[in-house]
Parts: sequence; structure tokens; C-alpha cells
Amino acid sequence: MPCLDSKLLAMRAEIENNFKAIFEEMISYLQFEKMSWDGSEITETAALLEEGKKLAFRDIENRLSAGDTFYYDYFSMRAKQFEILEGACRLWHRSPIWWNSGCSLPVFWKK
Repeated sequence: MPCLDSKLLAMRAEIENNFKAIFEEMISYLQFEKMSWDGSEITETAALLEEGKKLAFRDIENRLSAGDTFYYDYFSMRAKQFEILEGACRLWHRSPIWWNSGCSLPVFWKK
């Protein structure tokens, strides 16, 4: 079986870029209260995570040493984080722009 490392790395990089884009859109909306985002990163990330977990599981099956589960663990972890992020995306437009303490939510998220 061919090595899946390069494909898994490419999927990982794409997921990371999508997470970054989602957070940047959240910050932009909270700072400027303008929405020009189509949300394509959400559906794309969901598909990448599903495919990544399948490929990572196949990668585990193809290896002689069963101890290397890095990619499967990575995609599982990101899938859990993505569930939370999806919930946050549904709520972000209802979030207050300023907290009582005077800390700007977009500034806080950028940190």
C-alpha cells in the first residue's frame, strides 16, 4: 500500500487553514458587525475531517507497528473541536460585542 503521509499532511494543513479562516470571520463579524462570509469552510472542514479519519484509520491498518496513531488522534481531536466551533458559529451573531469588564470579545479571541 502507498504511504498516506503526504495526503494526510495536506489534509491537516487545509483543516488548519479552515479553522483559521473561521476564527478570522468570527472576529471580523464581532469587530465590524458585518457578514460577508458564505460559510464554505464549515462544510469543507466537516468533509475533510471525515475523510481524514478514514484515511488515518487505513494508515494504521497498513503499518507494521500498531503504536503510531498520530494522524487518527489528530483528526479525532480536531473533530471534537470542530463540533464546539460549529456550535459557536451558530451563536456568534448573538454574542455581545463588549463584555461588562470592557474587554472587547474580538480582541480576546485574537489572543
